[in-house]
Amino acid sequence: VIATGLDDSGWSTTNQGAYAIYEDNTDMEEAYGLLYNWYAVDSWRGLCPDGWRVPSDADWFELSQHIGTHDDFYYNTWSDNDIARGLKSCRQVDAPEGICDTEEHPRWDTYIENYGIDAFNFAALPGGIREEDGYYYSIGSIGLWWTSAFDANLHFTSTHSDTLDKQISVSKNRGLSVRWLLYTS
Repeated sequence: VIATGLDDSGWSTTNQGAYAIYEDNTDMEEAYGLLYNWYAVDSWRGLCPDGWRVPSDADWFELSQHIGTHDDFYYNTWSDNDIARGLKSCRQVDAPEGICDTEEHPRWDTYIENYGIDAFNFAALPGGIREEDGYYYSIGSIGLWWTSAFDANLHFTSTHSDTLDKQISVSKNRGLSVRWLLYTS
């Protein structure tokens, strides 16, 4: 069992695994999933179901390298700094003609120059964040995913970027999305 329903004070002070639903809105849970603190990701009990794991920094690097050298993507379509474009869901408000378009969640907010094309069926969505003080923000405009790194690293992209960026040693009381990776040895 992972704790949930923590008020702002409880969220900011816990050193146990916890998750939150964006602004306690069950519609957002269904659309974007849950926001986990670092302690849930790092728990000895494991966050993922059997056969799955939280990706490491090396896994995210390998993914970006694969996309950056994918012939159809890299040489014919985009530049090497457009990795996030290939990972982002194409669901976006006011997307260019021929690209998925929606006013309904789940989707990216409007920002015409950095729309997603989901070239690799990753369908990254901007689930927002719950900050360490408990405040929620940026649903629709930023996607942040924990890694399994001990020092609490994350990878992210936003409506204003086509890059997949990394931050290291962030607050362990942030609530971020998690992508599972099929475990292979």
